[in-house]
Amino acid sequence: AVAAGTAYYSRERVRPFIHWLDQGQFRRLRRTLFNRVHLKILYVTFQIICSTSFTLDVTFPDIFANYLEFLNVLTFDMFGTISLGCVELGIPSYLAYILISSIVPLLIIGAVW
Repeated sequence: AVAAGTAYYSRERVRPFIHWLDQGQFRRLRRTLFNRVHLKILYVTFQIICSTSFTLDVTFPDIFANYLEFLNVLTFDMFGTISLGCVELGIPSYLAYILISSIVPLLIIGAVW
């Protein structure tokens, strides 16, 4: 409550600064960097990068692996906690992952419907 009151009280002091930031070079830079096309490209790139260690079955150095764990929030992986390494299905684990990711939503929709 105190922080909200302070923010409300100081809004008139901050408003000229925000107006100054939103003009000229900063405005063009913000519109150039953060348009929808660039954000979509970044999002898809992060998803591809995060899936490479699983897809290629490689172990990356610790620094890059920590970076991938940080970016893994962007993948919206619904089966990220399930490990298929201990299950012998007779098919590659990536194929099993794709089958499970494809079939389970259909089963849930069928059960609800």
